[in-house]
Amino acid sequence: MTTTVHDVLHAIRQKAKTNRELGTAFERLMVRFLSTDPVWSEQFSRVWMYGEWPGAAANHKDLGIDLVAQERNTGAVWAIQCKFYEAEHTVQKADIDSFFTASGKGGFAHRLIISTTDKWGPNAEAALDDQQIPAQRLGLSDIAASPIEWRLPSSGDAATATWPASPDASPAARS
Repeated sequence: MTTTVHDVLHAIRQKAKTNRELGTAFERLMVRFLSTDPVWSEQFSRVWMYGEWPGAAANHKDLGIDLVAQERNTGAVWAIQCKFYEAEHTVQKADIDSFFTASGKGGFAHRLIISTTDKWGPNAEAALDDQQIPAQRLGLSDIAASPIEWRLPSSGDAATATWPASPDASPAARS
Protein backbone atom coordinates (compact mmCIF):
# COMPACT_ATOMS: atom_id res chain seq x y z
CA MET A 1 0.00 0.00 0.00
CA THR A 2 1.30 3.44 -0.91
CA THR A 3 1.97 5.87 1.92
CA THR A 4 0.40 9.30 1.48
CA VAL A 5 1.15 12.64 3.09
CA HIS A 6 -2.10 12.14 5.02
CA ASP A 7 -0.66 8.93 6.53
CA VAL A 8 2.53 10.75 7.49
CA LEU A 9 0.66 13.65 9.10
CA HIS A 10 -1.50 11.17 11.02
CA ALA A 11 1.65 9.41 12.28
CA ILE A 12 3.13 12.75 13.38
CA ARG A 13 -0.07 13.57 15.28
CA GLN A 14 -0.02 10.15 16.98
CA LYS A 15 3.62 10.38 17.96
CA ALA A 16 3.86 13.98 19.19
CA LYS A 17 3.17 14.66 22.84
CA THR A 18 2.98 18.47 22.64
CA ASN A 19 1.98 21.14 20.13
CA ARG A 20 5.65 22.14 19.93
CA GLU A 21 6.61 18.58 18.94
CA LEU A 22 3.82 18.60 16.33
CA GLY A 23 5.04 21.87 14.86
CA THR A 24 8.70 20.88 14.83
CA ALA A 25 7.97 17.51 13.21
CA PHE A 26 5.88 19.20 10.51
CA GLU A 27 8.56 21.84 9.92
CA ARG A 28 11.23 19.15 9.49
CA LEU A 29 8.94 17.28 7.10
CA MET A 30 8.49 20.46 5.06
CA VAL A 31 12.28 21.01 4.90
CA ARG A 32 12.48 17.55 3.38
CA PHE A 33 9.48 18.18 1.11
CA LEU A 34 10.86 21.47 -0.28
CA SER A 35 14.27 19.84 -0.77
CA THR A 36 12.81 16.76 -2.50
CA ASP A 37 9.76 17.77 -4.51
CA PRO A 38 10.89 18.18 -8.14
CA VAL A 39 9.39 21.67 -8.53
CA TRP A 40 10.55 23.11 -5.21
CA SER A 41 13.99 21.48 -5.29
CA GLU A 42 14.59 23.22 -8.63
CA GLN A 43 13.53 26.52 -7.04
CA PHE A 44 15.67 26.24 -3.89
CA SER A 45 19.32 25.37 -3.44
CA ARG A 46 18.96 25.12 0.34
CA VAL A 47 16.19 24.98 2.95
CA TRP A 48 16.87 25.48 6.66
CA MET A 49 14.95 25.37 9.90
CA TYR A 50 14.92 29.04 10.97
CA GLY A 51 17.22 28.45 13.95
CA GLU A 52 19.76 26.67 11.72
CA TRP A 53 19.81 29.38 9.06
CA PRO A 54 23.06 31.40 9.20
CA GLY A 55 21.10 34.68 9.14
CA ALA A 56 18.84 33.82 12.09
CA ALA A 57 18.62 36.20 15.00
CA ALA A 58 21.02 35.28 17.78
CA ASN A 59 18.21 34.49 20.22
CA HIS A 60 16.56 31.94 17.84
CA LYS A 61 13.20 32.86 19.41
CA ASP A 62 10.18 31.83 17.38
CA LEU A 63 8.93 35.08 15.91
CA GLY A 64 6.78 33.53 13.19
CA ILE A 65 9.34 32.37 10.64
CA ASP A 66 9.79 28.59 10.69
CA LEU A 67 11.93 27.88 7.63
CA VAL A 68 14.20 29.83 5.33
CA ALA A 69 14.99 28.85 1.74
CA GLN A 70 17.51 30.21 -0.72
CA GLU A 71 16.66 30.47 -4.41
CA ARG A 72 18.94 28.42 -6.61
CA ASN A 73 19.32 30.95 -9.44
CA THR A 74 19.34 34.28 -7.61
CA GLY A 75 20.38 33.57 -4.03
CA ALA A 76 17.27 35.42 -2.86
CA VAL A 77 15.97 34.32 0.54
CA TRP A 78 12.40 33.24 1.30
CA ALA A 79 10.71 33.31 4.71
CA ILE A 80 8.43 30.31 5.25
CA GLN A 81 5.80 29.67 7.89
CA CYS A 82 4.42 26.18 8.52
CA LYS A 83 0.93 25.79 9.96
CA PHE A 84 0.05 22.30 11.19
CA TYR A 85 -3.73 22.38 11.58
CA GLU A 86 -6.54 19.90 11.27
CA ALA A 87 -7.84 19.79 7.67
CA GLU A 88 -11.12 21.40 8.81
CA HIS A 89 -9.37 24.45 10.31
CA THR A 90 -9.80 27.76 8.50
CA VAL A 91 -6.68 29.94 8.52
CA GLN A 92 -7.51 33.38 9.89
CA LYS A 93 -5.56 36.60 9.46
CA ALA A 94 -4.55 36.48 13.14
CA ASP A 95 -2.85 33.11 12.41
CA ILE A 96 -0.41 34.75 10.00
CA ASP A 97 0.05 38.28 11.40
CA SER A 98 3.26 37.51 13.34
CA PHE A 99 4.73 35.91 10.22
CA PHE A 100 4.06 39.01 8.14
CA THR A 101 5.62 41.20 10.84
CA ALA A 102 8.74 39.04 11.22
CA SER A 103 9.25 38.44 7.50
CA GLY A 104 8.89 42.14 6.74
CA LYS A 105 12.35 42.57 8.26
CA GLY A 106 15.62 40.92 7.36
CA GLY A 107 15.77 41.25 3.59
CA PHE A 108 13.43 38.44 2.59
CA ALA A 109 12.50 38.49 -1.09
CA HIS A 110 9.45 36.24 -0.87
CA ARG A 111 7.08 34.67 1.67
CA LEU A 112 5.52 31.22 1.64
CA ILE A 113 2.88 29.91 4.05
CA ILE A 114 2.52 26.13 4.12
CA SER A 115 -0.55 24.72 5.84
CA THR A 116 -2.21 21.38 6.39
CA THR A 117 -5.53 22.90 5.43
CA ASP A 118 -6.80 24.39 2.21
CA LYS A 119 -9.37 26.57 3.97
CA TRP A 120 -8.57 30.27 4.32
CA GLY A 121 -10.78 33.00 5.71
CA PRO A 122 -11.41 36.05 3.52
CA ASN A 123 -9.21 38.37 5.61
CA ALA A 124 -6.32 35.89 5.61
CA GLU A 125 -6.70 35.45 1.86
CA ALA A 126 -6.80 39.23 1.34
CA ALA A 127 -3.65 39.64 3.46
CA LEU A 128 -1.68 37.75 0.78
CA ASP A 129 -2.60 40.26 -1.91
CA ASP A 130 -0.54 43.30 -2.89
CA GLN A 131 2.25 42.72 -0.39
CA GLN A 132 5.52 44.57 -0.96
CA ILE A 133 7.23 41.25 -0.32
CA PRO A 134 5.26 38.75 -2.43
CA ALA A 135 3.41 36.08 -0.46
CA GLN A 136 1.90 32.80 -1.53
CA ARG A 137 0.40 29.76 0.12
CA LEU A 138 0.90 26.06 -0.26
CA GLY A 139 -1.94 23.92 1.06
CA LEU A 140 -2.45 20.28 1.84
CA SER A 141 -3.86 19.52 -1.61
CA ASP A 142 -0.71 21.02 -3.20
CA ILE A 143 1.54 18.91 -0.99
CA ALA A 144 -0.55 15.79 -1.63
CA ALA A 145 -0.30 16.35 -5.41
CA SER A 146 3.50 16.06 -5.35
CA PRO A 147 4.94 12.97 -7.06
CA ILE A 148 7.33 12.29 -4.18
CA GLU A 149 7.21 9.04 -2.21
CA TRP A 150 6.20 9.49 1.41
CA ARG A 151 7.61 7.30 4.15
CA LEU A 152 6.30 6.88 7.66
CA PRO A 153 8.73 7.70 10.45
CA SER A 154 10.62 4.81 11.96
CA SER A 155 10.93 4.67 15.71
CA GLY A 156 12.75 7.85 16.73
CA ASP A 157 13.11 9.09 13.14
CA ALA A 158 11.43 11.88 11.26
CA ALA A 159 9.02 11.16 8.45
CA THR A 160 10.63 11.46 5.04
CA ALA A 161 9.82 12.24 1.48
CA THR A 162 11.85 10.93 -1.43
CA TRP A 163 11.81 11.47 -5.15
CA PRO A 164 12.77 8.50 -7.29
CA ALA A 165 15.94 9.38 -9.16
CA SER A 166 15.86 9.27 -12.91
CA PRO A 167 18.64 9.92 -15.40
CA ASP A 168 17.25 13.41 -16.16
CA ALA A 169 16.49 14.37 -12.54
CA SER A 170 18.43 17.26 -11.09
CA PRO A 171 20.96 16.54 -8.33
CA ALA A 172 18.72 18.28 -5.76
CA ALA A 173 15.77 16.11 -6.76
CA ARG A 174 17.80 12.96 -6.10
CA SER A 175 18.57 13.74 -2.45
